[in-house]
Parts: sequence; structure tokens; C-alpha cells
Amino acid sequence: GTRPTRSGYTLLGYSRSKDATEPDADLAKSGNTTTYVYMYLEGDTTIWAVWDAKEYVIGYDLNGGEGTVPEDYAFTMDNKKDIVLPAEGCSKEGREFLGWSYGTKISDIAWNKDLTASNLKTFYEPGATIPADVLTAANKTIYAVWKYKGVTESVDLNGGTKGPSGFPKTVNYGTS
Repeated sequence: GTRPTRSGYTLLGYSRSKDATEPDADLAKSGNTTTYVYMYLEGDTTIWAVWDAKEYVIGYDLNGGEGTVPEDYAFTMDNKKDIVLPAEGCSKEGREFLGWSYGTKISDIAWNKDLTASNLKTFYEPGATIPADVLTAANKTIYAVWKYKGVTESVDLNGGTKGPSGFPKTVNYGTS
């Protein structure tokens, strides 16, 4: 037989009771695989799989920034709830805080660029809510998303002539 599966759960065994939290001792479980049930049947009988909900954790990563984030959020597929993301309280030198990315780390974005279409699939504004139905049976990380602040570089020839061209120009903070 084939081992039954259920997303977010571990099969413990089988029981004669639909609401059991532990399998019946006489319903065999072999090692890590529960493939066959051995019991003496005296007529029509229904047995139920007994499942144990796995716990998953959502953590935060300030992606090089500083500040305070909520504690990790532990859940099972049976007790998920919406996650309200922090709206403020984090910073990163030379960067603007854009929001949060669920499950995908986004590199700092250049001052003159926007989030790409693929980034937007996992992006949430500061203070937004990640709905419980988005949470999957997996450990994930919520990453801070940053955008470089643009700074202007200028050259003053201070009375000179024939200096470098292309100035003034705007560049990412901390680069040239």
C-alpha cells in the first residue's frame, strides 16, 4: 500500500475513533512508514488516520538593517492567523525602508529603480497584513526591503576649465 499524506501533518497511525489523538496500539505501524493496518475485523469497520500537526515558524530578517521586529511566529496548519507587519522601527544607513518581502530576500534596490514584477509577488507595504491563507506548510522568513537613497555628486572646478564631464550626477548612497 501507499503511505497516506496530508500537507502540514505527520501520520501517527490509525484509530477506531474519528477524534483520537493517539493511534490504537493494535493497529500496526511499521517504523517510519505506516502502510498497512493489521487487525481482526468482525464486520464492517471504519478506521481513521491519526495525524499530528507539524509546527512551522515565520521569522524576521532586517536584511542588514537595525531595529526591533516581532518575535518569531509559530503556527500549525490548524491555527494560522494573519500577520500584521511592522510599519516602523527599523533603519539602514543610506537606505529607505520600503516594506517587507515574505519568503524571498530582495537585494537593496538602486535609488532610480522600482521593485520588479517578480519582487511584487511577495512584497508587502509597511504595516500591511499577510493573510493567514497565504501561509504554507513551511518555515519562512520575512525580509526587510530597502532602497538606496540617491545622493548627488558635483564637481566644482573652482576657477579651472576642462574638468570631468557628466556632473552633477546622482548615485546610490555610499557608492560613486
